[in-house]
Amino acid sequence: MQKVYYQLVDLYAMPDDEIKKKAHLGMMEYFMKYVHVRDMIKVMGGSFRKL
Repeated sequence: MQKVYYQLVDLYAMPDDEIKKKAHLGMMEYFMKYVHVRDMIKVMGGSFRKL
């Protein structure tokens, strides 16, 4: 049986600039980092301005 390993990523400790460098998963990780923010419209607007 082959062992499967997973790597945990602490998005709260990772700077936003490092998240944005990732081509495919950057946007998903960015929104996962700020999932508990009440005003998601501001988070979305800030993320699109920074891209």
